[in-house]
Amino acid sequence: MNKKNVHDIEKAIQKVHSLASSVRKHINTHRYQSILIEKSGYWDQICSSLDVIDDTLLTIESYRNSDFPDDPGIKYLFIYGMLQALFLQQDALSHLSESFEVEYEVGDNLKKVREIRNAAIGHPTKLNRKGEIYHYHLSRPSLNKDGFKLLQYSESDSVRFLNVDINFTINDQLNEVIKKYSSIVEKLNLMDKEHKEKHRNNKLQDIFHSGLGYSFQKIASGIEAHTDGDKEWGQQNLKIVIDAFKEFKEALISRNELNNYIEYELNEYFHALNKLEDYFNDNSNWMEKPDAHIYHTYIFNKHEYFLSIAKEIDEAYLD
Repeated sequence: MNKKNVHDIEKAIQKVHSLASSVRKHINTHRYQSILIEKSGYWDQICSSLDVIDDTLLTIESYRNSDFPDDPGIKYLFIYGMLQALFLQQDALSHLSESFEVEYEVGDNLKKVREIRNAAIGHPTKLNRKGEIYHYHLSRPSLNKDGFKLLQYSESDSVRFLNVDINFTINDQLNEVIKKYSSIVEKLNLMDKEHKEKHRNNKLQDIFHSGLGYSFQKIASGIEAHTDGDKEWGQQNLKIVIDAFKEFKEALISRNELNNYIEYELNEYFHALNKLEDYFNDNSNWMEKPDAHIYHTYIFNKHEYFLSIAKEIDEAYLD
């Protein structure tokens, strides 16, 4: 294998790894992952396809970095395994494209790789091509790390020797894989861009406006309830906080950003808000003023936590 082939294959492998990382980052982002998991068939197909592509890249790397064996049987295993890995990689890429509804067409280079695989190790003893039957076998003396000779027999043609260059075959395949993978990444990036543009100007942190600080103060005053007016004013300001958090939850849902962890935290927060609401409505037969102050302290301090989540998500939408 010459240095140029080595360099080209190394660059191509790194590029495919980079594209795979982009897809994995997309599907592991909650706003997209939850949708894909709802379509469990697609989710499973995506995960399987990504893993197989990665596994076949390992096969290519190991083939390149390993010494070619002296044992004739293991030589066949090396060649069989390499060609089958390329075949599996194509199928995985096809199914990954299908999962994201990206058009996949087998180009000439990929067809050539499949033809080599089918002839050499897929159906060598009897291969029907457009009505003509062909028979193949690998020339054992020709087996080497860089390729082999493939003998072809057919009724209409004499015996032919076909030279198969493994390095060119790998290069051709990886270049096509990069093109197909890039199409998938381009579509996912476009989807991400459109989603962010749709919500970018409606910042989550704006839901927690500065006036909420005043509302928390008035809730505390209402708990003390020196006058009926204080209690009523505290109750009204509690409703302002409740409405803000309901709006926050709905905004998270509309962006598909409400993951299990945030939802759990919000449920606890609404539990505390509901307990305070019962206190103001005299619907609690156990809560005393100190208890209400404890709940108030919790909702006041926890509010900063949700504000930080809002800011973090808003920043992600600026990418």
